[in-house]
Amino acid sequence: MTPKSVVDYSYAFMLACLGFNNLNDAERYRRENGNQFNGDLEPLFKTDKFGYVVNEWPDTFSTGFFYDHRFSSKQVWHTLRRKDTPKPAGSYNVALMYEGPSKVHLADRICDCCVVWNRTDGKPLQSVWGDGKRALYVGRSGSGAMYARVVLYRRGRPVEMETHFCALDFTILDRDPAKDDMLRVTLTASNTAFSNDPNVAIEPDQFNEYSPMLRTMLNQARNGFKQLCKANDVEGERRSKYYEEQLAKLRADRELYNEWAATDGSYFRKVKNMGGVEALETVEEAWHMARVVEAHWLDPEFWDAYPNYSGSMCSCVYNMMGKYKRSPERNAKLMEMLDIFVGPINGGAWTYSD
Repeated sequence: MTPKSVVDYSYAFMLACLGFNNLNDAERYRRENGNQFNGDLEPLFKTDKFGYVVNEWPDTFSTGFFYDHRFSSKQVWHTLRRKDTPKPAGSYNVALMYEGPSKVHLADRICDCCVVWNRTDGKPLQSVWGDGKRALYVGRSGSGAMYARVVLYRRGRPVEMETHFCALDFTILDRDPAKDDMLRVTLTASNTAFSNDPNVAIEPDQFNEYSPMLRTMLNQARNGFKQLCKANDVEGERRSKYYEEQLAKLRADRELYNEWAATDGSYFRKVKNMGGVEALETVEEAWHMARVVEAHWLDPEFWDAYPNYSGSMCSCVYNMMGKYKRSPERNAKLMEMLDIFVGPINGGAWTYSD
């Protein structure tokens, strides 16, 4: 597999790098240190004259960084180099800032977002790459923002729109040889707004007063999202269609089942006469999983041990899954069925505790 360029990283936002003013030095450092990212990302990004080698895992400052720190009012400090670790010859600390459409994990799925950057002093950023829709900037400080919208589904139907706006400032601090090289991040805005209409967005700035800089970045990111991204993403539409298809099959099996008949050809009758773990082996579709849950979630062998008894359906089903020892891929497939179909169709009963 060919490693991705930094501009094609799915959750691109900011990448901590070592910069080299001599391209030969950058290439030599890349050869000597190999690819520390399991081959997924090519750490060396080259321009005509300069080289930048990513020296932190891409997820460190990805779009997911916003989600993880969205409620934090504290500064986040990240060590770039310990003071007693030699700095590679000819190198300096710098960050590559990605601007354009990206991805972020929201509402239990991967969604579109748009990222923009500015300098804190208002001067133009130093561009090292661009293709009209995306750009890479380089610098030792900056102000970045992310804007995202996502349509939320309930029981397979679009019911709400969720809008996110987050912004941060970062600065690299490495002038004092007696101290570690550090990257400081300060979250400057993190707001979420919900609309009860899945086709209409309520904007975060309807409820928040932003500085002129933040308002400029919000408008830039919002306009970029409208041009380059979608709120109702392919994954959401896929899940909605899948839910409706599985619900139709579930209803058909419920109509087929006759409690008083000796046989009726229903899937429910088949799994009802098995043990719960044995029944899981027959599951191929999400509606199968729903019928196994209906038949066996109250089996005493799946109850929580005292004194941690909750009585909730999800707790008993997860206990049943815990006894089902199969491949990680098979278990993941069944857990996805629980997440996107079985849990939603059972509503409050899924998490209700006695």
